[in-house]
Amino acid sequence: MLHGKRRVACCLGLVLLALGCGPSSGRVARKDAPDILVVVIDSLRADHVGAWGYSRDTTPFLDKWAKGAALYRKAYTHGTHTRIAMASLFTGTFPTVHRIREVNLKQDQGPSDALVEGLTTWAESLRDAGYDTWALVSNPHISDDFGFTQGFGHFWLTSSNYGATIKDKLFEDLKARSAESAAKPLFLYLHFMDVHSPYQPPPPWDTYFPSPPGHLVYANWFHDVNANDLAYSMARYDGGIRSLDETLSQLIPRWEATGTRPKAAVVLSDHGEEFMEHGGLGHGNSVFEELAHVVFVVKGPAIAPGVYDEPVCHADAHRLVLDWAGATVPEIARGRQRADWGRLPPPLYTESKEWVGYRSGQRLLVVNRAHPRRRSYYDRATDPAELKPLEDHETLHELNREMERLIGNDNAIADSLNAPRRKVANKETAERLKALGYVDAH
Repeated sequence: MLHGKRRVACCLGLVLLALGCGPSSGRVARKDAPDILVVVIDSLRADHVGAWGYSRDTTPFLDKWAKGAALYRKAYTHGTHTRIAMASLFTGTFPTVHRIREVNLKQDQGPSDALVEGLTTWAESLRDAGYDTWALVSNPHISDDFGFTQGFGHFWLTSSNYGATIKDKLFEDLKARSAESAAKPLFLYLHFMDVHSPYQPPPPWDTYFPSPPGHLVYANWFHDVNANDLAYSMARYDGGIRSLDETLSQLIPRWEATGTRPKAAVVLSDHGEEFMEHGGLGHGNSVFEELAHVVFVVKGPAIAPGVYDEPVCHADAHRLVLDWAGATVPEIARGRQRADWGRLPPPLYTESKEWVGYRSGQRLLVVNRAHPRRRSYYDRATDPAELKPLEDHETLHELNREMERLIGNDNAIADSLNAPRRKVANKETAERLKALGYVDAH
């Protein structure tokens, strides 16, 4: 299936030769290739983590673990919805290439956007570099329905929103791992939903942080949201963070002690969460700081521990993982080598379901994708909350030209790929997505 996929892709023209098309090399991994862990914490705002200065004690383990790692305080996603963001993380490309944008279920159960097979995922790159590739996931957006199983030899999707379920399954699977599998380095992708709406952490974390009485609110169809509702919902949200931190305190040390290979790890969030900062709830609706700013902590070979202020992005995480493994990096991937993170400009391009954001220094350009004339910019030097839109035409043109140079030939690549695929979710996936609020109102 894979080889046929790539032969078809290669016939699409020279643009697709950059994808590394061709049969799998069947390489044996380097003897010093590390086991690689990627932890994605769905919907985690960076400013609700202690290491980023949050006042509540939400992340005691993660804060302690991060002291022995590299913490990047200014990290950004390429998508403020999980499927958009993870398509970029998995492939190292912008949404302008994978074109995953229509992500909610329709009332008529019609198709939505999925990864096109012609794009090479990091699991495929790592498998071809000799890795054993595993994923244990609790978000139905990251499923075979939408193309995210490409390259994984072991993929497990649970209907539970609790990270302890993934932790227990992982420990079972590691114990049962065959000798043939264990001889290879392991790429392990874990995707947790404890922090995600509807903000229902297990006891004692559901009442761990005090709040006034209120209603639980977490999506834009809620109306007349008051301060008590926000405080109550945020306390439950923070309880979910604290609950997952407890799970990670058991999972990560055990993983680090498993096997004899060196270990490398990335802990990050796919996007943040909004609590009415720009008039909305949840995520996927805008490209502002509370959604675009993500957690990004790295621990691995040749990575000096410390706190870093150079901006980074999900594409950089994709590149870092491939470089750790000595895997081939697709030419259309946008991540920078680790040595260039503080030297070359970061590709800070982000999309929501309707909006495009481009960050250049302290400025944020925001453009409506369907109506490009609806655009403004924000100067974070004087407006860190991004609440005062500016419309100086010269600056708008300058930022727009920068953004156009950044996305460059992406449309031609996407057209050659025939991106995105359109797929209908199976019944089980559709029901889980509905329960999480992923249904368009019209």
